[in-house]
Amino acid sequence: MCVRLCKIHSLILLLLSLLKVTHSLWNVYSGTSGIPNFPEFVAVGLVDEEPFVYYDSIIRRETPRKEWIEKSEGQEYWDRETQILMGHEQNFKNNIEIVKKRFNQTGERSVHLTHPGAREAPACSHR
Repeated sequence: MCVRLCKIHSLILLLLSLLKVTHSLWNVYSGTSGIPNFPEFVAVGLVDEEPFVYYDSIIRRETPRKEWIEKSEGQEYWDRETQILMGHEQNFKNNIEIVKKRFNQTGERSVHLTHPGAREAPACSHR
């Protein structure tokens, strides 16, 4: 799963590295519970601190946020990435339930888990 993600991310960074400019790639995952009208899971991919892909548990689809990624990838890519993120969503929901049980959090209280600045592979931050 990570191998596929990293391949496309590595390709993006390889192309960016040809420009002889430093770039960064980050994937941020966030899971919540008990917050009305807010997605239980959000994933954002960032290149140079700018969102280029987005997924949440309400839309349940990875969507492009930059024209360059939208033009460079076909429907198979978006379907595959959506399936991967649905798996991450379920993992976060399971982890939130574990945290709630361990800390006796029930009812209206909210729980928030994040995995900030998750780099898919060391090669994803490139000079």
